Amino acid sequence: MVKVLRPLARGGVVLALAAGCCTVRAHELPVKPRLYQCCGTEDFLYADNVRFRDVVRKLPLDLTYEEGPGEHAWAYWDKMIQNVLKWMLPNGKNLKGLIGI
Repeated sequence: MVKVLRPLARGGVVLALAAGCCTVRAHELPVKPRLYQCCGTEDFLYADNVRFRDVVRKLPLDLTYEEGPGEHAWAYWDKMIQNVLKWMLPNGKNLKGLIGI
């Protein structure tokens, strides 16, 4: 679960994650990561995902966000992984050698 605890001065936000707590100051990152987020609209974490999306959109980060019908289940993730791979490898590159295929 992601919970927005409080905004920080100068474009950051404190997030509580399932694994603990971290501070993100997007303006201080030497290389800003591209982020991909997707969530099923029937997922029990949907509201948390929308809150996270809204916070990240206010930061100077490149976020690709998708949502659609689906639950927090393998069927949704299996369908969406195709979009994730296209996003990761936009120019028709393939995964051969990248992940041990």
